[in-house]
Amino acid sequence: MAIPGLVINLFKRAFFALWVQDLWPESLVVTKYVQNKYVLKAVELMVKLIYMGSDLVLVQSKAFYEPIERIYSKAKIEYFPNSFKKNGFQDNKATLPTHVEKILTENFCVVFAGNIGKAQSVETIVESAKKLKDLPNLKIVFVGSGSSLAWIQEEKARFNLDNIECVGRFDLTMMPLIYSKAKLMLLTLNSDDILKYTLPWKTQSYMAAGKPIVGGIDGEGARVITESKCGFAGKAEDAEALAANIRKAVNMNSHELEELGQNGLKYFEEHFEMQSQTKKLFQLIENS
Repeated sequence: MAIPGLVINLFKRAFFALWVQDLWPESLVVTKYVQNKYVLKAVELMVKLIYMGSDLVLVQSKAFYEPIERIYSKAKIEYFPNSFKKNGFQDNKATLPTHVEKILTENFCVVFAGNIGKAQSVETIVESAKKLKDLPNLKIVFVGSGSSLAWIQEEKARFNLDNIECVGRFDLTMMPLIYSKAKLMLLTLNSDDILKYTLPWKTQSYMAAGKPIVGGIDGEGARVITESKCGFAGKAEDAEALAANIRKAVNMNSHELEELGQNGLKYFEEHFEMQSQTKKLFQLIENS
């Protein structure tokens, strides 16, 4: 998609800003879609030419600086993370199905929302659930769908994991209501090197909801959780640490949990809020 922008930039001398959401060719390497070293080198050369032709390179993660500078050291890089429309969590009149409402209101619910797949390291969540079976009111609630959903349901039945609930997919308009009834939000990724650079978009929505976060995640995700003081972060694919951090949150009182959530909301306002991000984008372009 950058190539048409480069062509316009070349012939019209238009300002060209590139917003990097994924790193290339690293993404090809980790997914193993391309393994031929000559093809990967050709992709890296193409990416370098795109960086060279960009007047401004925006990155969604601070961890992107080093790999981009490694390809093209003279790139003008600015941190510009993904945002979220906070007003989605205000004045929502949606109602939840009765059984979902019952689960969320009668238990200490740790909510995982979004794609349920290999990259999200759901195996780690299931292993942590096994270690938390002694907590009678704890529920780990999966909201969404994905390639690993059937496996989770099989493991739930196989090990009698009554502390896991899979409630299915909901329209985005319903998510604010689900978040509001959760006690804790769950953020996990697997330990692939490429994922250390990425901040999952749902981090911003969790923070905008003013909810504490427990993470089994490395790199940028762990940095944001720790820096904002909005919860607890353990290493990716470490079920022991994830279970310990969930247990720690369960043992906190409502005031302590509220404080963590408010820390996240404050961080969101300072770094991710959409109106301020829009103003920042104009300033970055005007000052470039």
